[in-house]
Formats: sequence, C-alpha cells, structure tokens
Amino acid sequence: SKSKKNTIDPTDVIASYGADTARWFILSDSPPERDMEWTDSGVQGAYRFVNRISRIILENLNSPPETERDLALSDGASKDLRRTVHQAIADVTEDFERFHYNRAVAHIYELVNSTSAAINDGRATAATIREALEAIVRLIGPMMPHLAEEMWRALGHSQLLCDVPWPIADKALLVTDNITLAIQVNGKLRGTVQVAVGADEESAVTAARSIQNVAELINDKEIRKLIYVPDRLVNFVV
Repeated sequence: SKSKKNTIDPTDVIASYGADTARWFILSDSPPERDMEWTDSGVQGAYRFVNRISRIILENLNSPPETERDLALSDGASKDLRRTVHQAIADVTEDFERFHYNRAVAHIYELVNSTSAAINDGRATAATIREALEAIVRLIGPMMPHLAEEMWRALGHSQLLCDVPWPIADKALLVTDNITLAIQVNGKLRGTVQVAVGADEESAVTAARSIQNVAELINDKEIRKLIYVPDRLVNFVV
C-alpha cells in the first residue's frame, strides 16, 4: 500500500540487479491476476538464473550453428534434447498466449536444466546443443530482452533478436516414440511398462508378462480373458 509506505521501489532493484532480473522475478512469482510476495531471496534467485544463462551461453560458443542435415541425423541423447527443446517452445508459446507467464518461466527453467545436463553428459551433438542454446535465448527474449540481445549477438548473429520471428515447434518432435501401458490383473493395477506407440497386442502382452509381480500373479493360472486397449492398458483376467 502506498499510503502505508510498505511498497518496494523497483528502481532500487534495477540499480542493484538490473531490469532483466526485476522483470524475470515479477513474471515468475505468480499469475498476473494475483498479488505477489516480494522477497530478497526471490530476487537473488532470479539474478543467479540470469548469470547462469549468460555463463552457459558464453562457455559453449564453440558449438557450431546447426544445419538441417545435422539435426535430421540426431539420435539418442541428441534426439531427447531436441524433443525437450521443441516441447519447451510449444509450452512457452501457449503460456504466452494465455498470459501464464509464471508457467513460461517454469518451462524455461526446465529447458535450461536439460540443456546444462546434456552439455555435462557430453553425448548430445554440438549442433543439437547449439539449437538448444539459441532456443533458450529466443524464449527469454520477451522477458529478459537485454540479456537475450547480448547473448544473441554473442552467438554470432548480426540481426537483432527482436526482429527475428518467434520459434515454431516441430510437431514431429512432440510425438513420443514410447508410451506407458497400465498393466492390470483382474482389473487391479499391478504395474506399468514402456512400449512403442501403437504396439501390437503380442508385443504389449510380452512386455506385460515381463513385470515380476504380474508374472507371479498369472503364472500357473488360467487366463480366462485378455483385454488389450492399444496405448492404454493390458488386463489379465485369471
């Protein structure tokens, strides 16, 4: 309340931590229609994240610009990271459209964590790392424009980031190869198993039988009925 003189002057925060930090903390705290609780620890956490993004970008400038061919050949850890990148693009885009800025911030945190883990793991290709780094910079642009423009230039781009079109998620990478099946015995959940999307009944049942506690319940018993709902469940009626 201004009358009680218990408000926070944002100019003090900007002077100490920068406008990007202040903006990031405000947007990350809560939905725009709700009051926010201003804490020094929250501002400091936002400032650490700003520095973390800068550090990750500047320490990996040797990652070459990605090419369509390099990305098309990605597999394993690289493909997993690409899925994470494009899922983040899709999620943040939707969050912005719905004014869910705190959710957008959360998804960017997840992307940064996944990218950092992939860099430390060393199994993802340099081109995939580069794609992830550029995605991070583009996604933070509306919320941390000063840092984003600086990092965009550090990545070798001469065009201003604000003039670059918003990234579009590759829908093919939003489709997972595997799905979790619920495994039931007499209608009761006894476990789950990962199978390929659209797996046939034989493959799904074989995977279900491999679960130890399921095998213990159905071995040496007559299976009176087998129910398979593709991409959802297997139910053994014994």
